[in-house]
Amino acid sequence: MKHKNNPNPLIFFSTAVLIYYSFMFFVGYALHDLLWNRGWSFIFIFHLGLIAFVSFVPLTFFAFFFNHKRQLVKPLNLVFIYASVLLIPIIALVTYRIQDTRQYNDYYTFTSQRWIRADDEERGRLIDSFRKLYPLVGETKMQVITLLGEADYEEEYSLSYMIGSYKQFIAIDPCMYHIVFDTNFIVISEAIFST
Repeated sequence: MKHKNNPNPLIFFSTAVLIYYSFMFFVGYALHDLLWNRGWSFIFIFHLGLIAFVSFVPLTFFAFFFNHKRQLVKPLNLVFIYASVLLIPIIALVTYRIQDTRQYNDYYTFTSQRWIRADDEERGRLIDSFRKLYPLVGETKMQVITLLGEADYEEEYSLSYMIGSYKQFIAIDPCMYHIVFDTNFIVISEAIFST
């Protein structure tokens, strides 16, 4: 008595791989969007990941354990197949993420020319680089103005520069980079706060 031929296990497996790779591609896009644009696509990672997992597991199960010949795949082969399918996109994602972050940091490395041309949001991306490159405490007011230009707000012993939403996802109030001087116009503190 012949068994009815079930669908080719390769179809199940290929579908599972396609779903998993599509999900990993979306993760890469969402992380890129979050880094460069502070986009919201990352909030769907968990939901899509759950869908991908729920789809991937049964599809691969059917592919390997319910093929029409009723032959089980050898455990060593199964481990190799799973490792290949799962690890290749993870390695690609990590590599892409490292390169994308490096490119972002290069693009938003502070220079006075970039700062002067930038709007408030771009200044919010440049400010961390600036603070690493130029610890201001102990510097003079003239040195600060040489680096950052005229302030958006100036008081007798302080300068303030608007830096947009900075790292806030929901920017109710814009942020400000605030520099305080002593009576000799030497920087004694600097900080970022929401207005």
